[in-house]
Amino acid sequence: MKSLINSLISSVLTEEEISNLGKNEPTSTIGVFGGGFQPPTKGHFEVVKQALQQHPELNEFIIFVGTGGGRSETITQDQSVAIWDIYKQYLPSMVNVIPTDNPISSIYSLAKNEPETKIKWFLGSREGKEEDFTDFEKRTKSALGKTNIEPINIVTSDNISGTAARSVLDDKEKLFA
Repeated sequence: MKSLINSLISSVLTEEEISNLGKNEPTSTIGVFGGGFQPPTKGHFEVVKQALQQHPELNEFIIFVGTGGGRSETITQDQSVAIWDIYKQYLPSMVNVIPTDNPISSIYSLAKNEPETKIKWFLGSREGKEEDFTDFEKRTKSALGKTNIEPINIVTSDNISGTAARSVLDDKEKLFA
């Protein structure tokens, strides 16, 4: 009887899959994206859109929206969340927007509190912007020792920056120039 069961299993699973049966593998995969998003730009939206397209294995996608760390008083956290809520209309229902004091801490807390969950941490870099790639390396350095966090750099062709968007909002005359 045991050999019959083994032959049935081996016809469906590879040897590696059989040897991994019963081992603690991640029960789900969550994508995360975090920042101050002052404001959430077309480039931020594009990072989320590409992450979802490139990683269909995601069970959930969380956007952690921070307070901005005092960088700008032009866009509030509530306004950033409201903009993401508009963007969500064009994204799958698995996308959740969560306000937080510190998006990076929230990502690490999620990984710590859910050790069986695979966390895919998405960050964005703009083509040709070397400082974005350097920033990716710097921000994800602490994740290298974590077994359930995988930093992923999504490269976009958008050249839109939050700083440029804020400068227009700070000086509304630029909108009509």
